Amino acid sequence: MQHNVHVLVADDHVDFRKCLVKLLDFMPEITRITEVANGREAVDQIAKQWHDVVLLDSDIPVLDGLQATRQIKAQWPQIKVVLLSVDPYLRAEALASGADGFVAKDEIVPNLLDLLTSFTAGDTMI
Repeated sequence: MQHNVHVLVADDHVDFRKCLVKLLDFMPEITRITEVANGREAVDQIAKQWHDVVLLDSDIPVLDGLQATRQIKAQWPQIKVVLLSVDPYLRAEALASGADGFVAKDEIVPNLLDLLTSFTAGDTMI
């Protein structure tokens, strides 16, 4: 994994978001983690400060994850966007919206390092 990876976590469930941030904190390659609670904040934050990877909940307020993904990828196609959802059936819709990856929320913990490693190495994870 490359060094100095900047990650944005967008999820309106505070406990899940904080847990994900704590897991990311253990990865020395990640040097900046930003947290937001909705899709509009995610897009606005990226406009202010670069992020390499966005972990985006599919069901967030203001702009849902699919809408935010489309906006992010339209403006910054090189940013890797991973849509997270409790609904595993959203995978095809997530990828169709431009997401680089999709992970069911109950699969994120065991797959987090592999996911981030694949993206920073230039691979695609679906």
